[in-house]
Amino acid sequence: MKIMIFYSGYLPGIKYGGPVSSLFNLTELLGDECELYLVCTNHDLHDRTPYTEIVDGWNKVGKVKVMYLPDKEMTFQRYDRIISEAKPDLLYSSSIFSATHNYWLYGLSRKWNIPIMLAPRGELNSTALKNNFLKKKIYLMFLKWTGKLRNVVFQATSQQEYRDIVANLGISEERVTLLSNVPAIPHDKIVCDKKTGSATFCFVGRIVKNKNVKKCILAAKGVKANITLDIFGPIEDEAYWNECKKEMASCPSNVEINYKGVVSQLCMRNLYSQYDCLISPTEFENFGQAIVEALANSTPVIISKNTTPWDDVNEWNAGFVHSISQITEFTASMDRVANMTLEEYQKLTLNVWKYYQHKFNIEQLRLNYISVFSSMLIGLIWVAMLATSITSLFVAGLVTKLFKNSNRIMLIVFSLIASLVLWGLGFVPYVGGFLSVVFVLFGIGTTLVNIVYTKESTKKKEKSAEGNATTEETK
Repeated sequence: MKIMIFYSGYLPGIKYGGPVSSLFNLTELLGDECELYLVCTNHDLHDRTPYTEIVDGWNKVGKVKVMYLPDKEMTFQRYDRIISEAKPDLLYSSSIFSATHNYWLYGLSRKWNIPIMLAPRGELNSTALKNNFLKKKIYLMFLKWTGKLRNVVFQATSQQEYRDIVANLGISEERVTLLSNVPAIPHDKIVCDKKTGSATFCFVGRIVKNKNVKKCILAAKGVKANITLDIFGPIEDEAYWNECKKEMASCPSNVEINYKGVVSQLCMRNLYSQYDCLISPTEFENFGQAIVEALANSTPVIISKNTTPWDDVNEWNAGFVHSISQITEFTASMDRVANMTLEEYQKLTLNVWKYYQHKFNIEQLRLNYISVFSSMLIGLIWVAMLATSITSLFVAGLVTKLFKNSNRIMLIVFSLIASLVLWGLGFVPYVGGFLSVVFVLFGIGTTLVNIVYTKESTKKKEKSAEGNATTEETK
């Protein structure tokens, strides 16, 4: 099965955040049994400088072949050529608001008769829609009114996203498939001599208001134990970051806060295990890749309540969940982690490992993705095969009519040969839809002509019979 993925960016970019981690995990999960392609821009987010370590054409990145394009080549003609050459069985887009990609994909999906799946990845959540609300609403209405989405299957990664997709796009529930995001592969926790009375914490995410790094800083400043808080992520809101720096400048002597810049997703995965805890008082996470990757490394988390899918981490004693407005509760949990003995902390990390194993069955997730993708292809193939078979039957009927041969064996043999030829030449499922419609219409026309011809022949025979009868009576 060939799958072609489209998204704004990919590795080695380090500023695109969680969606790139999700795509990397997906390609690693399916790369052994699917032929995977990915098309993206040739530069990082908010940076027009092309990557230096890439080449023209396809680049092997992990288990996926990646084509990096400059912005000016994000055109219908370029995408059309890429699809015609690679001949994918399925198109997959990882954003609904990435108009540069999707606007062309909707039409190309219909042109080449290739099914398309679109994963909004939280973009239709009410919190996410608040940013540029009017612009997004107008764009969604445009998609609905122009029928661009009529042949699109949507992926929801949670029950909430399932409801968001149906509500915002006004589509039937049958067109939405519930498939969880692919998490990171779990790693063993490295406990580096955790000492009672001290701890290291990390924040991983974009530096914007809805990620609430400022609340992390305020919570850390109230801790009584000796702690270090390291902040990782791209600075996207300079004014907000200046507010954060002002708070960092007035830390007590027992609290050290550092900005560590932007680290690639792959490098960050190796860093989680070096920290005692992740803190994330986010306003909304559709999946929360940073949280899940911390859990995959058996690193406990302190997270906000009702804003992520992981509130039950508290029930497993694998982390701490607090109301986003209660900064003092975040402070208390940070103090609690810092004051744990090595034995208590090891028990906590074991609970994190158990929680992760309970939440994620990687093998079952792989089977679910293969099953859903295969069902999309099977549905298309059956339609194409049916159309091709009908076409063959009509053409066969025309041939037998022209040669005045009603031999049924010839009809069946011609039908099978025509189907095999169309299939072997690769017309199905790519342009088979268009050709089948043309031939079916031709066949229907031929059938109607035959019906009219038969009726006329019958009338002539009836008139001839009447004439013969009249002649006999006259005699």
